[in-house]
Amino acid sequence: MTAHILLKGFSIIAILYGISIMAIRSGSRFYLVWYLIGAFLLILSEVIRTGIWKKLPGPVIVGISAIAIGTVLLFLFITCRILGEFHHKPDGLSDYLIVLGAQVKTSGPSQVLKYRLDTAAEYAKDHPEVKIILSGGQGYNEPDTESEIMKEYLLDHYPGISPDRIILEDQSLTTDQNIRNSLQITGDVPVTIVTNNFHMYRAMKIAEKNGYSHGSGLAAPSNPFYLPNNMLREILAVIKYKIAGKI
Repeated sequence: MTAHILLKGFSIIAILYGISIMAIRSGSRFYLVWYLIGAFLLILSEVIRTGIWKKLPGPVIVGISAIAIGTVLLFLFITCRILGEFHHKPDGLSDYLIVLGAQVKTSGPSQVLKYRLDTAAEYAKDHPEVKIILSGGQGYNEPDTESEIMKEYLLDHYPGISPDRIILEDQSLTTDQNIRNSLQITGDVPVTIVTNNFHMYRAMKIAEKNGYSHGSGLAAPSNPFYLPNNMLREILAVIKYKIAGKI
C-alpha cells in the first residue's frame, strides 16, 4: 500500500475520531485539533501522490523532515514520562486527599471527574482519618463550581463519607491553581493528589515546582476510547506548562 493511501486512511480516522470527541460535548473545542490533523494528513497525501514532494529543493525536504522527526521524538519522550505515572499509588499515609477538578455539567460531573471522585472515595473509605479537598472553581460554561458539584456527587453516591471530612477549594480554574490553592490549605503535611492516569505526571511536576516534598499521587482510570484525545491534549499541556515555567 502506497504512502499517500495510508495517509488518507489516517486522515479519515482522525476526522471521525474528532467527530466522536465533539459528540460527547466535553465543554472543550479540542476536537478541532483532530480535524486539523486530518486536513494536514490529507494535504500531505496529495503532495506525495502528485509528486510535489519530490520536486521540492533538497534543503527544504531535509528541514521539513528534521522538524517532523524532532516533533515525533519530543512527543514520544513526553508520552513515556506520562505513561510512567499511569499507575501511581500513595507511598504512605496522607492527612489530605486533593481531588483535582474537571468539567462539570448540569447533569453532574463529567466521566473524567467521576473516575477521580470514585477513586478518591474508595481510598477515603479505607482511610477514615484522611480529609478530602475538592478543588475546582466555576468555568464560564459550568452551572456551579466544580468543587460544589463534586461534593454533591460524593455525598449522594458515598453516604459513608461524612460532610465534615470535605473541604472545598472553589477559586481555581487551572491545574496549577488547583494544586497551589489546595497546598495553601493543607500546609506542609503529607497529601495525596488524585487525578486521572494521563494527568498525573503534570500534576506531580506542578507540586514539585511549588516546592512540595510530601506529596504522592493516586491515579484514577480513564476511558480507553478517549485516551488518545486525552493524551494528545496532555502532551501539549506539558509543553505549554514547561515553556511557562510551571513545571
